[in-house]
Amino acid sequence: MKYRNVEIIRSERRKKTIQAKEVNGTLRIYFPADLSKEEEKKWIDEITEKMEKKKRKRKLNTDGQLVERARELNRKYFDGKLRFEIKYVTNQKSRFGSCTYENKTIRIS
Repeated sequence: MKYRNVEIIRSERRKKTIQAKEVNGTLRIYFPADLSKEEEKKWIDEITEKMEKKKRKRKLNTDGQLVERARELNRKYFDGKLRFEIKYVTNQKSRFGSCTYENKTIRIS
């Protein structure tokens, strides 16, 4: 799921911030004009990895397999009576998953 095209846009007006967005499959990264090439390379790698992780997360949550499996288990063991929301998350480093009883949310890592 690597980006094939990365477009670098430098701006004299941009002083400190670095921004990235995906436009039609191309990753556009906006840099301050005076950023060094070494810093640019470091930021390109970091931002590309971050954006790819975001894409993977979106794909997982729109996949439908997790939701369908949860519904299947609900029907089998609880006669379909449970009401819940289930989704993949990528921010849990030490758990396989978690749930919140109050809003009936299940998060799988």
